[in-house]
Amino acid sequence: MVLFGLFLGDDLVSHAGYIVGFKSHFIVDREKELLIAVFSNITTNNPKRISTGLLEILDSSSS
Repeated sequence: MVLFGLFLGDDLVSHAGYIVGFKSHFIVDREKELLIAVFSNITTNNPKRISTGLLEILDSSSS
């Protein structure tokens, strides 16, 4: 479910933000009790890609 930019899944919650000059994204894995937050003052970066990539790395290392 997506509500005002907040993604609510079974185990994941995430939200992206933007204001002139800054971007952010956080993702929470409720099952693993893990939160990843990425903040960037370089607007060409993609914080969502970075945070989901970190989550994938952590998921694969815990398997």
